[in-house]
Amino acid sequence: MFRAPILTLAAVVVLGLVLIGVDMAVQPPAAPPTPAASAAAPPPAAAAATAAVPPPADFPAQVRYVGDVTAQGTTIPIAVTVDGGRAKAYVCDGRHVEAWLQGTAAAGALDASGRRGNHLTGHLDGDRLTGTVHVAGLPDAPFTASPATGTRTGIYRQSVSGRTSGWIVRGDGGQVGLSHDGTGALAPAPPLPDGPLPAGVGPVDGTTDVLAAP
Repeated sequence: MFRAPILTLAAVVVLGLVLIGVDMAVQPPAAPPTPAASAAAPPPAAAAATAAVPPPADFPAQVRYVGDVTAQGTTIPIAVTVDGGRAKAYVCDGRHVEAWLQGTAAAGALDASGRRGNHLTGHLDGDRLTGTVHVAGLPDAPFTASPATGTRTGIYRQSVSGRTSGWIVRGDGGQVGLSHDGTGALAPAPPLPDGPLPAGVGPVDGTTDVLAAP
């Protein structure tokens, strides 16, 4: 007498199982799990490295500069010789201002010293040499000098019989010079001729010791 209800219940259970199987068959597959934040795309590449800064210009192996110091509202001639990393300079107004200096020139910078605290620093600015010079008795003053033009342009020096003379010969042929005998008294140096140089007069180069004489 209980067979019919039992059969009915069994049929309901079988039908339910069939419906569940059909529902699972039509469900879309689950989406894969989202990657962890740590597995996200790598950060953007770093900006390109700044272009390498070119090294400072260096002096030619041999070069001569001639220009002017601007001091106290006036100009004083200056000449500089660079030869194999050695620097020599001469500041002279032809009347009462004179300074011999020597030092080094490398990586576009120049540093030279002389007696009485005289000192010069300079650097290349294009093809020109610019900087500051200190001459005893004068305030520090700026200077600008350009590469020499002409074969005679530059610094000349003579040291004979206890007398030392120096000249700056400019590209236009003009020149200025002073001479002293070691006592401190200065006098204008005689002009250099256009032809052969007088005995004992020579251009200042890397081998010249401009501080040898007092």
